[in-house]
Amino acid sequence: MLNKIKFRSKTTVLWMLLYFGSYTSFEFTHKESETQMSKTRTVSIKGIWLKISKNECDKSYPAKIRFGENGIYQALEKPESVFYTWDVGTYEMKDNAKILVSCANDKIESYKIKFSRDESECTITLGKQCHLVYKRIS
Repeated sequence: MLNKIKFRSKTTVLWMLLYFGSYTSFEFTHKESETQMSKTRTVSIKGIWLKISKNECDKSYPAKIRFGENGIYQALEKPESVFYTWDVGTYEMKDNAKILVSCANDKIESYKIKFSRDESECTITLGKQCHLVYKRIS
């Protein structure tokens, strides 16, 4: 007598065949949704950005910043008398909604980030009451 068992994974079927031998038949079920690729597009922050927000809380962030191809950012046109939280360091995008930035004090900070539909602007949340807004210029 043959037993019929349904599995969703080919690996599981192979292991079961090795364990039970040829006395059992298997039926492999396949769901279309399991094989479809996610349609979420990765947003790129690479380029040069100009700060357009004028909040009291964002004064220690650069007016112009470049996010490079290699995961390194750099403040541009930095006045010598100003201490920037982001001067030069590394960055990493996470899930299109978060950015990790190494700050001037060598601490890696995590910020929420939101892009406009056309990706020409981004808003970085510094705290509950402070938002840093940049416009892409290249």
